[in-house]
Amino acid sequence: MDRLQAMTTFVAVVDSGGFASAARKLNLSPPVVTRAVAELEERLGLRLLTRTTRVVRVTDAGARFAEDCRRILADIDEAETVATGTHAAPRGTLTLTAPVLFGHLYVTPVLVRYLQHYPEVDAQCLFLDRVVNVVEEGIDVAVRIGELPDSSLQAVRVGRVRSYQVAAHVRSGALQVLLEDFEPAPLPVHVVHHEGRRATQKVRAFIDLAVDMLREDPALQ
Repeated sequence: MDRLQAMTTFVAVVDSGGFASAARKLNLSPPVVTRAVAELEERLGLRLLTRTTRVVRVTDAGARFAEDCRRILADIDEAETVATGTHAAPRGTLTLTAPVLFGHLYVTPVLVRYLQHYPEVDAQCLFLDRVVNVVEEGIDVAVRIGELPDSSLQAVRVGRVRSYQVAAHVRSGALQVLLEDFEPAPLPVHVVHHEGRRATQKVRAFIDLAVDMLREDPALQ
């Protein structure tokens, strides 16, 4: 197995959490996947994964290497896309994250429209109420609520929220706001990614659509 195929196999194991699931995803036999990772570890002289009878975990070195592999593979996909003249047609797998309720209320409609526009893209959503490490966990786009710490990530502000979970009920009159003078200050909402100007088409297209739709939503302004 050549190096690019080995990288693809290793990333699939990391993303799927096991050799058998990666084998199914890649339509390979589990022994082929296991051997590819073993050969990769031998070539690098590093332990990339720790294996037990029930679980496979990525090591710190493996996590860093997986991120490098993702970047290399994305660059290759992008180069092939440009070369074949289909630069305007995003494809591949888009991985995004957002807080649970905000994701369901505001990000899901964006994703539905995105997938309707770009049927060659698959999406993996991680709606979690914790701060996800965008780089280490292989996230393409994150929606963050709150002030952002300094980092190398790119961020686009799309609005702000105060008690957004009930905004629709307040607008309809079903709920009324009490003690409005004592509300905390609104929190900013950002769309975050780490690819900068070299963002792949699938990422750039989602960011553009998300920025437009979220900025048009009155509940976020």
